[in-house]
Amino acid sequence: MKYVRTASVKMILTADKKNELEQSFQRNLTQVTTEMKQMEFQLQRALKTVKSNRESSGIHDKYKKELQRREEKRKSLEFQLTQLSALSIGTEISSGKTEVLLDLTVGDRWVTNETDITVVVKDGKILEIRESEFLNDGKLV
Repeated sequence: MKYVRTASVKMILTADKKNELEQSFQRNLTQVTTEMKQMEFQLQRALKTVKSNRESSGIHDKYKKELQRREEKRKSLEFQLTQLSALSIGTEISSGKTEVLLDLTVGDRWVTNETDITVVVKDGKILEIRESEFLNDGKLV
């Protein structure tokens, strides 16, 4: 019998992975900063073509919301970069969730929905698959 479950994926931080993540965050930060500069330029250009204060206010509000959204993303990326630099090599970091297909046969131990399955990856290879159950009081078994 096949059984589909959601599993957490954790990655062991290596020097290469840390460098890769840092470069990715830097690229995203550069992109967001560029987008913000382009939006500010577009806002100024749009305001020059507007004839009434009412239109001007609407355009300004629209661009302001988008700029705020990108500013939040920029701050988040800067925070992630700070957090990444504080992490030491060998640290487990969450890398999301994935669906896993369990192949069950008669006599296998049943994996309940309360059982947390974690796949640990290092350098693109599965290092470990963990199972843990939570009791009613929230403690691990």
